[in-house]
Amino acid sequence: MTETRPELGDPGGASDRRRVAEALYEGIDTLSDTLRTTLVLVCIDGLSHEEASKVLGCPEGTVAWRIHEARRKLRAFLAERGYGSEVE
Repeated sequence: MTETRPELGDPGGASDRRRVAEALYEGIDTLSDTLRTTLVLVCIDGLSHEEASKVLGCPEGTVAWRIHEARRKLRAFLAERGYGSEVE
């Protein structure tokens, strides 16, 4: 089975995805250190809320709230730049 790369068939789509990714990176940079660190641990490093709570020294509920808040802020950041439902 060969792996297909969507951007090969749609150069415009690749450009759009690149712009969304750049906006997302910029949005992540605007988050507080606490929200950004929590988001990275859970969404990028793949830690569970329990594992992240041990690393951060806070309750799991706090980790869940931080993830929720970080995502809310990122959605708002992207919406302000014209990115809507296609980034969800």
